[in-house]
Amino acid sequence: MLINKMFLSARPYTKLSSAEFCRYGILATVFAIVALSAGACSSGGVDCVNRILREEASPGGDYKTVVYKRVCGADSTLNVSLLAVDTPLPAAAGNVFVASLDDRGVYLGDGTELRLTWRTAKSLLIRAHASLTIRKSVKRFEGIMVSYQYFRF
Repeated sequence: MLINKMFLSARPYTKLSSAEFCRYGILATVFAIVALSAGACSSGGVDCVNRILREEASPGGDYKTVVYKRVCGADSTLNVSLLAVDTPLPAAAGNVFVASLDDRGVYLGDGTELRLTWRTAKSLLIRAHASLTIRKSVKRFEGIMVSYQYFRF
């Protein structure tokens, strides 16, 4: 009703009471906040950066593991992706393993918190430091079995 009164008035200029002026001001402020929020969400929010720490090919040479640090704003994680040997690292979190630091640990950020060993061409062992908080751990990926162990320095 307020909008109809404002935009559909036959008079080109109407003096607003202080209450109406306040309501229109609040309405304009809410509209601006919603518009700015929608713009931030549509641009993807926070940009993420992946920094490769190391890569290692499987014994058969068909696959590779990529250990990398992913930084999204204030959030930093250690990631492992399992990829075909000729596939570049996508701009995404790890497809096999993602971990972040809990409050008790020492996070070096250089990847030494993760130790990867190819047991066979179809079996991968990921050893993770016990101070890491596991966000994702996949046990099978494209026919490759992935097992996990935890250690302390």
